[in-house]
Amino acid sequence: MAGLALLLVSVGGSAPLPDSAGSSNEIVDEAIKVARQQQERLPAYSVLRRYTLSNKHLSAPVAMQVRWKYSPGAGREFQVVDPGTATGIAREALLKLLQQEADSSKLASDPSSVTPDHYLFESTGSDESAYTIRLTPKISTKYLVNGYAYIAREGGSLTRVQGTTSKRISFWVGKATISQEFANFEGYWLPSRTHSTADVRLIGNTELTIEATDYRFGIQ
Repeated sequence: MAGLALLLVSVGGSAPLPDSAGSSNEIVDEAIKVARQQQERLPAYSVLRRYTLSNKHLSAPVAMQVRWKYSPGAGREFQVVDPGTATGIAREALLKLLQQEADSSKLASDPSSVTPDHYLFESTGSDESAYTIRLTPKISTKYLVNGYAYIAREGGSLTRVQGTTSKRISFWVGKATISQEFANFEGYWLPSRTHSTADVRLIGNTELTIEATDYRFGIQ
């Protein structure tokens, strides 16, 4: 069950994007520019996340609360602050997921970032608040999704990404369907909620929900 969630680049805070949705590259280029500007000014921070795992073989959903700390240039580290009802195999799966996230945060580049290195982009429309960009992975990996990104017309913030991973997560876990939402926390656009579903060998459909609260900036 580890690896059902993806961390994608968050963006925010810039001038309005072009009123025309004709150029998907122009929209994405501006969003990436804003993301880089945010990354440069993003201070150390911590966030409290609640991980909830659901499966028909569990008597009830299991939950665990984790405090994450991010330091610029050093990646993320976590501490389980409340193991909640997560025990046995469910607890091991969540801990494996947490460790994978911590390890990937220390890589030189993010394998799941929404950038031209990883995706082909196509504008498929817009409404009053956001552009819709079709995401087509250039290669098939468990980190990239076939799906859509939603970029705010005002400010260029990436507000949501949804789709299905272009490759199985692992031998035990099939392709995952993922929806990740971003919100503005004190001027920084960061993940607020992620929901993933995947078919797991022997136990069937499994859901993972991650809810982020209590962002604290300037934490050392």
